Amino acid sequence: MARRAGRPLIFIDIAVPRDVDPLVGDIKGVTLYNIDDLEAVVDEHKEARGKEAKLAETIIEEELDSILDKFQYLSCQPLMALLSRRAETIRARELRRIQSKLPASLDEDSHRLIEHMTKMIVRKLLREPMKEINASAGTEKENFYIKAMTKLFKLDMVGTAANFEQRHRAAGDGRKEA
Repeated sequence: MARRAGRPLIFIDIAVPRDVDPLVGDIKGVTLYNIDDLEAVVDEHKEARGKEAKLAETIIEEELDSILDKFQYLSCQPLMALLSRRAETIRARELRRIQSKLPASLDEDSHRLIEHMTKMIVRKLLREPMKEINASAGTEKENFYIKAMTKLFKLDMVGTAANFEQRHRAAGDGRKEA
C-alpha cells in the first residue's frame, strides 16, 4: 500500500469458497467486498425495487386506461374521415366551378384567401357534428350517430362494423384465431 501512494484498493471476492483472505479488508486503504456483502446490498434494495414495481404497475394501468379510451374514440374515426372527405370533395368541386367565373385579374393571394375561406366554412360547419360523433364513441348513442350521419350525408360505410360492440367482438374473434 505504501507504493500505491494512498490510492485506495478495492477487492471484490465473489468466489465460493472465498479466494481473498477476509483479513485483507483490515488493511488501511483496502476495501473488501464478498458475496455476503453483495447479498446484503441486494436485500437493502429489494424493498425499494418492490415499491418501484408497484409504482410502475400503477403507471402501466393508467396508460392502458388512456390507450383504451383512445381506442374507444377510434370507433367513430372512419365515419368522421368519410364525412371530412365528402365535405372536402364538395368544397373543392364548387371552388373549381367558381374559379372559371372569377375575374382573370385576381392575384394568387386572392385565390389563396378564397381557398382558405372555403376551408374554414367547411371546418366550422363540421365542428359540432364531429364533436357529437366523437362524444358518442363507445356509448349507446354511437350506432345512432353512425346510421344518422351515413344516411344524412350519403356516406359509404361499407366494411365498417355497425357498432362498438360488434367491432370489439370482431377484434376478439380475430385474436382467438391467431
